[in-house]
Amino acid sequence: MVIRGLRYATAAGVVTALATMASVAGAAVATATSGTVTTSRTFAGYRITEPKKHIRTATVKFVVPTITCHQNFSGVGPSVLIDSTVHNHRYSYSGGGIAVGCQNKQPTYIALPIVDSLNYDDTNVPIAAGDKITLTVKYGQNTTVTLVDDTTHQVDTRTGKRSLGLTAYFGDSGIEVNHHGVGLDPFTTTSFSGATVNGRPIGSQSPRRYKWVDSSHVALVTASTISHKDHFTTTFKRST
Repeated sequence: MVIRGLRYATAAGVVTALATMASVAGAAVATATSGTVTTSRTFAGYRITEPKKHIRTATVKFVVPTITCHQNFSGVGPSVLIDSTVHNHRYSYSGGGIAVGCQNKQPTYIALPIVDSLNYDDTNVPIAAGDKITLTVKYGQNTTVTLVDDTTHQVDTRTGKRSLGLTAYFGDSGIEVNHHGVGLDPFTTTSFSGATVNGRPIGSQSPRRYKWVDSSHVALVTASTISHKDHFTTTFKRST
C-alpha cells in the first residue's frame, strides 16, 4: 500500500494534496492492527474491500469541518477514494473530498475530485465550513465522480475511463504541501452518513476501522464505531 494524493495548486503555486491509502501489490505501509482497529500515519475512517464483487458505486455524505489555523500549512481531508484492480499493468484510483487546510495561517476549503488517478483543480467551486456534501463515485463503462454541495446546490462532476473498483476508503486523510506531509491543526468533529458500497451500508460489509497516529502511536484522529449501519464521526485528538 502506498500514499496517494488529491492535489490542487493555489495562485501562489503551492500544491496541496489529500493523502490517503491506496493498495499496490508488494508495497509497504506504516500501519499496524490492534484488535479491531488498524493504525495509520495518514488516515482515520473505514476501509471496505469487495474481493468477490467489484465495487461499482460508493457514496457518502459529510459536513465540512471548521479548522483553526495555528500553523502556516496544515490540514485534513474528509473524502472517499476507491482503489482499482490492475488494468493494463497499472492501478488507478478515483474519488474525491474537501481539502480543509491552512495556508499562511488562513483557512481554505477546496473541492477535489479525482478520476482515474487524474487530479482536478476545482477551486472555482466555492466551499465553506458547515456545508453539507454528498460525494458519489461510480464505476462502469466510464468512471464518474460527482460532488454535490447540498447547501449551495452546486454540482461538480468529472468522468474518465472504465475501471473496476477493489477497495474503498471513507474518512479523514492527511494533507501534503508540495509533496511533503504537513501537520494537523484543530478541526471540528466530522460527521459522515449514508456511507455505502454497491448500495449497501458499510456497516454490513465487514469494515476495517483505522485510527490516525503519530510515530509514537499517539492518537491524532479517531473514528467512532458505526451507528445506523452507515454513520460515523472522525474526531481530532492532537496537533502535530
